[in-house]
Amino acid sequence: MKKKQILCFILIFCCILYGCSQKKDIEETSNPLKGRYVEKSLPLPAEVTGDFIQLTKKDQKPLLYIFNESTFVIAGYQLESDGTWTEVTPEWIKSIPSLPKGWAYQPRFMEDSNGYQYLYYFELTDTSLIANLLCSKDGTTYEALHPEGWEDSYPARIAVMEDGTIAATFYNNEVKLYSSTDQKLLSTLSDLTYHSDFLDTMGTKLILGEDDENYRIKNIVVYDTSLQSSTSYPYEATIDTYTETYSDHNNQDILLCNTDGIFKLEEDTSLWNCVLDGTLTSLAMPTMYYHGFAADAFDNYYVLYSNSNNGYSLMQYTFDEELDAIPSNELNIYALTDSSTLRQAAAVFQQKNTDVKVNFTIAMTKEEYESADMATKDDYIRALNTELLAGSNYDILILDGLPADSLIEKGVLADISDLLQPMIKDGTLYKNIMDNYDQEGKIYRVPARFSVSMLFGNTEDIDKLSSLETLAEYASTHTDAPMFGSITLEHLIDTFLPYEISGLFDHQDKINRDNLIRTLNSLKLISDRCGLLEAYDRYSYAIPGNNIWNLLNGEYLALYTPQSFLAIESFGMVKHTNGYYTSYENSFIPNCELGINSKSVQPELGKEFIKTILSEEIQVNDLYDGFPINSKALIASSLKDRSDYCAGSTVKNEDGSETTVNFGALDKQQTEDLVSICSSVTKKAVINEHITDAVRERAAKFFTGEISAEAAADAIIEKLNVYLSE
Repeated sequence: MKKKQILCFILIFCCILYGCSQKKDIEETSNPLKGRYVEKSLPLPAEVTGDFIQLTKKDQKPLLYIFNESTFVIAGYQLESDGTWTEVTPEWIKSIPSLPKGWAYQPRFMEDSNGYQYLYYFELTDTSLIANLLCSKDGTTYEALHPEGWEDSYPARIAVMEDGTIAATFYNNEVKLYSSTDQKLLSTLSDLTYHSDFLDTMGTKLILGEDDENYRIKNIVVYDTSLQSSTSYPYEATIDTYTETYSDHNNQDILLCNTDGIFKLEEDTSLWNCVLDGTLTSLAMPTMYYHGFAADAFDNYYVLYSNSNNGYSLMQYTFDEELDAIPSNELNIYALTDSSTLRQAAAVFQQKNTDVKVNFTIAMTKEEYESADMATKDDYIRALNTELLAGSNYDILILDGLPADSLIEKGVLADISDLLQPMIKDGTLYKNIMDNYDQEGKIYRVPARFSVSMLFGNTEDIDKLSSLETLAEYASTHTDAPMFGSITLEHLIDTFLPYEISGLFDHQDKINRDNLIRTLNSLKLISDRCGLLEAYDRYSYAIPGNNIWNLLNGEYLALYTPQSFLAIESFGMVKHTNGYYTSYENSFIPNCELGINSKSVQPELGKEFIKTILSEEIQVNDLYDGFPINSKALIASSLKDRSDYCAGSTVKNEDGSETTVNFGALDKQQTEDLVSICSSVTKKAVINEHITDAVRERAAKFFTGEISAEAAADAIIEKLNVYLSE
């Protein structure tokens, strides 16, 4: 599947000189610091129609190389000081008649200080990738180079040093250097876990990245090949993203560019200076995928982007001495964890409101949030409550994972019905979803996205299995059916309980014991058909429970929550197995719920931000975190051409054999069905870890037959009463 890397980083350094972290100093002076980089779109050469574009530079001027495969073309264009482009395609490149089909995979053009030019590319075959390197020493003819060992292991990335020495990073975290004359291996760096996709050169020095355990760069390593020594400069990135970092240099100053912005390490210093705040530019947009970075002689910066809708674009960043270094207004947002839609909206909002800086407090990365236990999350929630009581300056709260109902009862959230009711009335927002947020005419929160809950399976009666009750009845009459496959108790409860929680409470918010007992008995019937496991065996070939791949093995079911029209695997599997699907419980799961702090001193600015995140401009993008709540955006999104998207995988069967299945994009009928489901779901699933944890803990003996459903229900109620009283 084409994978769009939607990525963002926040750098945490206490010693950044200015730019990204000067708020306190600015407030302490009567004259705000002046000067900030601004973004400007540059027109690309009219001839740009390539499959792949590389941004580099020559003579301190940006240089684009255009690679086109279908009609074989390689062309170079250099940006002049007047903004025009001059074609500088080397003659030897023009003389190449063609390259093997599939050649245009990560091509890269390079030049050393002798004027020798190199073209590196992968040849994509049916079974593998083959690394190729061509070199021209006279600008007219060329030869193929064969660095030692490449026939057995190809590099992830290469660079050519000023003397022609070839440097290469490999997927095993090694860096290798090859002779400029015969391409024999000179030396290998394996003392650190070098980032395989990060490599640049500066004179006799290599600029490398050292990975942490999550494959993120934690140090920039400058290795001097003449001295055979290295120096490390800490470069901790904290936003949960795997977006690449690009490097360049002016003289001996090292420059880095990633989602956070552009940073400079000046010669003979050891601290990174943030010269451009990425959150104020396209760098922070998850829909803008950057592919290259360069700086000219005047400290103007250039970033090459691509967008799934608009192709390639080139942005120039120039210093404006008249702008305030930091926007005069701030909008402060708190979230337990990050969101792509939130980041996209913030970037667009700031571009349209250049006097506003959106500040994020993100408590945990996505990995931390997903692995954190309930106690850890409760610690963050208690800390937030303390801040709110003390008069925190948060303007907007992202309520995912927070006790929203409690915050409403305490008066923390402001009524924003004046903003939302007109949007509901005119059909901009889905009324079937927003009805869940109307509390006696007041609305305190709104989801930016939502996923829909769907049941996939191989039984043609699947329409009759749209609730826990009907699934339990099916389990009692189809005693040989494996249903969801062998599953752990934790997985079973986490999967089904969110759709039952709202029914477990009566009108006085007391737990309804009878309903709880019925829910436990229904889950027990299903678990008996599935077969409960203590834990999944990571070394077993068996497919885990509630997995779409079980449909390959017979009359199985899988409860999934599609989040976009790129739900290729689940819909592809039912097509592959001639299966069926239906909406489950007519339900949805909200994502990125927003509310405004009732103590915010700028509630209207907060409402403007919410209008932005709910706008069609933001909502129409494929951000993989839910369907648009904006009805027009959902229709527009459904009509996008996704025919070039695909997915596939190989699964090992219990006998050790393998089954490979490839899926294409959703067909017209599947897409229309998803639109219909999104526009009709009415029940909001409730994700409450305290309740699911209580059921897992206090009902475990019931599922093994040691206690009755009544006894389990009483034990659950006892524990939950303590939680509810708090």
